[in-house]
Amino acid sequence: METPENTLPETILLQAQSLPEGGVLSPKEFLHLGSRPAIDQAFSRLTKAGKLLRMVRGIYVAPVSSRFGTRAPAPEKVVKAMAEQSGDVVAPQWCPRCQRFGADATGSDS
Repeated sequence: METPENTLPETILLQAQSLPEGGVLSPKEFLHLGSRPAIDQAFSRLTKAGKLLRMVRGIYVAPVSSRFGTRAPAPEKVVKAMAEQSGDVVAPQWCPRCQRFGADATGSDS
């Protein structure tokens, strides 16, 4: 007996849930499963249902569930995943004016 295949939204959701916190998804990753309009519609419906969060155009993440409810993933984890996916290098911005107030480049107090 064959097991039924997942629908497009189920496949997207399974992939999203398999990623670590902050892992990003793009509709382009699913083009082998259907037409672009069908994939975009699936992402749109999953977002409206609260099962995915849209970060920027074409980049989605799964919300994090805890005993206190759901929340967006930590921003630094999303940025790291986006940088890994695109191959970009991301570095924290340092504010020279902050030095006057005793902070160092690591963000900790001196």
